[in-house]
Amino acid sequence: MTVIFGIISGIVITLILARVLTQWGLLKLYDARIAPNGIEFMIFNVRFYTLRFDNIQQVIRGYGGWRSLIASDFRNRFFEQCFLIVKKKGIFTRKILISPADSDSFIRAFLEANVSVKLD
Repeated sequence: MTVIFGIISGIVITLILARVLTQWGLLKLYDARIAPNGIEFMIFNVRFYTLRFDNIQQVIRGYGGWRSLIASDFRNRFFEQCFLIVKKKGIFTRKILISPADSDSFIRAFLEANVSVKLD
Protein backbone atom coordinates (compact mmCIF):
# COMPACT_ATOMS: atom_id res chain seq x y z
CA MET A 1 0.00 0.00 0.00
CA THR A 2 2.82 2.42 0.80
CA VAL A 3 4.49 1.65 -2.54
CA ILE A 4 1.34 2.65 -4.43
CA PHE A 5 1.02 5.81 -2.31
CA GLY A 6 4.67 6.64 -3.04
CA ILE A 7 4.16 6.19 -6.79
CA ILE A 8 0.98 8.29 -6.84
CA SER A 9 2.52 11.06 -4.74
CA GLY A 10 5.62 11.03 -6.98
CA ILE A 11 3.45 11.42 -10.09
CA VAL A 12 1.47 14.27 -8.50
CA ILE A 13 4.65 16.11 -7.45
CA THR A 14 6.13 15.62 -10.93
CA LEU A 15 3.00 17.02 -12.58
CA ILE A 16 2.97 20.05 -10.28
CA LEU A 17 6.65 20.77 -10.93
CA ALA A 18 6.16 20.34 -14.69
CA ARG A 19 3.25 22.80 -14.61
CA VAL A 20 5.21 25.39 -12.64
CA LEU A 21 8.32 25.07 -14.80
CA THR A 22 6.25 25.22 -17.99
CA GLN A 23 4.48 28.36 -16.82
CA TRP A 24 7.74 30.03 -15.86
CA GLY A 25 9.25 29.09 -19.21
CA LEU A 26 6.26 30.40 -21.16
CA LEU A 27 6.39 33.69 -19.25
CA LYS A 28 9.96 34.15 -20.40
CA LEU A 29 9.22 33.02 -23.97
CA TYR A 30 6.28 35.28 -24.86
CA ASP A 31 3.95 37.77 -23.22
CA ALA A 32 1.38 40.46 -23.96
CA ARG A 33 1.22 43.82 -22.19
CA ILE A 34 -0.78 47.02 -22.41
CA ALA A 35 0.83 49.95 -24.21
CA PRO A 36 -0.57 53.48 -24.65
CA ASN A 37 -1.77 52.72 -28.20
CA GLY A 38 -2.69 49.01 -27.90
CA ILE A 39 -1.39 45.61 -26.87
CA GLU A 40 2.27 44.77 -27.34
CA PHE A 41 3.16 41.15 -28.00
CA MET A 42 6.63 40.28 -26.77
CA ILE A 43 9.00 37.41 -27.57
CA PHE A 44 11.95 37.06 -25.19
CA ASN A 45 10.96 40.48 -23.79
CA VAL A 46 11.34 42.15 -27.21
CA ARG A 47 8.26 43.67 -28.86
CA PHE A 48 7.44 41.99 -32.18
CA TYR A 49 3.88 43.24 -32.80
CA THR A 50 1.55 45.94 -31.53
CA LEU A 51 -2.19 45.43 -31.89
CA ARG A 52 -3.70 48.90 -31.93
CA PHE A 53 -6.91 49.59 -30.00
CA ASP A 54 -8.62 50.90 -33.15
CA ASN A 55 -8.20 47.46 -34.79
CA ILE A 56 -9.96 45.63 -31.93
CA GLN A 57 -13.65 44.91 -32.37
CA GLN A 58 -14.41 43.21 -29.07
CA VAL A 59 -12.82 41.67 -25.98
CA ILE A 60 -14.50 38.77 -24.18
CA ARG A 61 -13.40 37.82 -20.65
CA GLY A 62 -13.26 34.25 -19.42
CA TYR A 63 -13.43 32.79 -22.88
CA GLY A 64 -12.81 29.18 -23.74
CA GLY A 65 -14.90 26.61 -25.49
CA TRP A 66 -14.73 25.27 -28.99
CA ARG A 67 -14.31 28.67 -30.66
CA SER A 68 -10.98 29.07 -28.91
CA LEU A 69 -9.65 26.26 -31.10
CA ILE A 70 -9.54 28.63 -34.08
CA ALA A 71 -7.83 31.45 -32.17
CA SER A 72 -4.13 32.24 -31.91
CA ASP A 73 -3.26 31.14 -28.38
CA PHE A 74 -1.01 33.48 -26.38
CA ARG A 75 -2.15 32.25 -22.96
CA ASN A 76 0.88 31.68 -20.78
CA ARG A 77 -0.56 32.10 -17.30
CA PHE A 78 -2.52 29.01 -16.36
CA PHE A 79 -4.24 30.38 -13.27
CA GLU A 80 -5.14 33.86 -14.56
CA GLN A 81 -8.21 35.03 -16.43
CA CYS A 82 -8.30 34.45 -20.15
CA PHE A 83 -9.48 36.99 -22.75
CA LEU A 84 -10.50 36.53 -26.37
CA ILE A 85 -9.61 39.52 -28.53
CA VAL A 86 -11.55 39.79 -31.79
CA LYS A 87 -9.86 42.02 -34.35
CA LYS A 88 -11.73 44.09 -36.92
CA LYS A 89 -9.36 43.04 -39.70
CA GLY A 90 -7.25 39.97 -40.17
CA ILE A 91 -7.17 36.77 -42.13
CA PHE A 92 -5.21 34.28 -40.05
CA THR A 93 -5.13 36.04 -36.68
CA ARG A 94 -8.58 37.54 -36.32
CA LYS A 95 -9.06 35.98 -32.86
CA ILE A 96 -6.35 35.99 -30.18
CA LEU A 97 -6.43 34.40 -26.72
CA ILE A 98 -4.27 35.97 -24.02
CA SER A 99 -3.91 35.84 -20.26
CA PRO A 100 -2.56 39.19 -19.02
CA ALA A 101 -0.70 39.62 -15.75
CA ASP A 102 -3.17 42.20 -14.42
CA SER A 103 -6.68 41.60 -15.76
CA ASP A 104 -8.21 44.65 -14.04
CA SER A 105 -5.86 47.14 -15.69
CA PHE A 106 -6.29 45.21 -18.94
CA ILE A 107 -10.09 45.69 -18.85
CA ARG A 108 -9.69 49.32 -17.78
CA ALA A 109 -7.38 50.06 -20.73
CA PHE A 110 -9.93 48.68 -23.19
CA LEU A 111 -12.79 50.62 -21.62
CA GLU A 112 -10.76 53.85 -21.77
CA ALA A 113 -10.03 53.16 -25.46
CA ASN A 114 -13.78 52.69 -26.14
CA VAL A 115 -13.41 49.02 -27.10
CA SER A 116 -16.41 46.75 -26.48
CA VAL A 117 -15.69 44.53 -23.46
CA LYS A 118 -17.94 41.58 -22.71
CA LEU A 119 -17.58 40.41 -19.10
CA ASP A 120 -19.11 36.91 -19.02
